Amino acid sequence: MAFILRKYTKSARLLVQISLAINALGVGLTLGSRSPQSPTWSVILAETLIGLGSGSTACAGLVILQSTVEFSEIANISALDDLLSTISGAVSIALANTIWNLATYNNLLNRLPTNLHELIPKLIASNEYNKLLPREFKENWILALGDTQWLMCTISTILAVICFLISCCLPQVDLEKCQLAMTSSDYEEREDEEDG
Repeated sequence: MAFILRKYTKSARLLVQISLAINALGVGLTLGSRSPQSPTWSVILAETLIGLGSGSTACAGLVILQSTVEFSEIANISALDDLLSTISGAVSIALANTIWNLATYNNLLNRLPTNLHELIPKLIASNEYNKLLPREFKENWILALGDTQWLMCTISTILAVICFLISCCLPQVDLEKCQLAMTSSDYEEREDEEDG
């Protein structure tokens, strides 16, 4: 996808914006696919768009990084990009898990009767609601998870829109000019070394 977009667009900013817009659309569609009654196709469509958008954005970012450094530094910048992506992914997962657990706890407090509140930590830790909850309250468990999913999807949608808006403020980066500048500076350095 990133390759196709890059082939037909000269602007790296446009490439990033299109990728982020696709990602934001996918994340926004998750709001409608948060309940057990959601059709499978809507979940698959939303997740596919999220993957397509975030993957294209990651590719575009790496292409921009590699185009703005000298050839000898491409391996270093690629490794740094990978390291920062891994760290930010780990932090994101930790934050998401924290929000998920706190929101689910609060939603279960609201959805379950007081006499079942002592089961909430076990429910969150084990996810064995079939064993722990009486039959008449199993639907409440599903509704509480749906409420939590709605919160997570809303936060994700807001963050995706913020990322898209930030991308609108990015300066233009002409990748071909960057490559020409890097190639000519690399050529000049080699000539200086040969003369010296």
